[in-house]
Amino acid sequence: MLLHNIGQKAALKLYAFQARSQQRHPAMDMCSQIKQAKKVLICLPSDKDGFDIAVNCIEELRQIFPSSQITLFGPKQNSLPINLSGHFRVLGYDENDLKPFGLLKRGLRNDLRAGHFDVVVNLSRDFNFVATSVAWTCEAKLCVCFSHPQRDAFYNFVLRLEPNQNWGRAFKTLFRYLGSKTLQEAT
Repeated sequence: MLLHNIGQKAALKLYAFQARSQQRHPAMDMCSQIKQAKKVLICLPSDKDGFDIAVNCIEELRQIFPSSQITLFGPKQNSLPINLSGHFRVLGYDENDLKPFGLLKRGLRNDLRAGHFDVVVNLSRDFNFVATSVAWTCEAKLCVCFSHPQRDAFYNFVLRLEPNQNWGRAFKTLFRYLGSKTLQEAT
């Protein structure tokens, strides 16, 4: 566990340095980006409560991205209900997909890059190093997350929540922003 923490801190510093030294994506019209997204990666929370609530909200994401191919990414130990797994591409990970420091192994990184995702949405409220590393690796034009000081620099749409906001309300707030009235009128 100590090696994970050291490796993750070093990786975050490297990602932050890279973020400052290279411009990833210029300012964009978020509504157009959501409307035009062909491939979307949804990083599911790793904790069981967040995962279960996120899975119950997956159909709302389908409505926000109706013509997009959606890939769900999360820990393999959290399994999706049968009725969802057929409608979404699923990419799972476990300890075998991580290096000793908790970094993504080459095979998983290559799978993520090959996905050519237009949008990445991290549904974790708490900091999740793997999900942050995934968002950075994908190089999507639009990366969305809930605010957290350890990951804010790696995303270009960060939603600040009220302290101790529950999962359900947090997701409703995020979905309201992603599927805003402006986006619906533009369709």
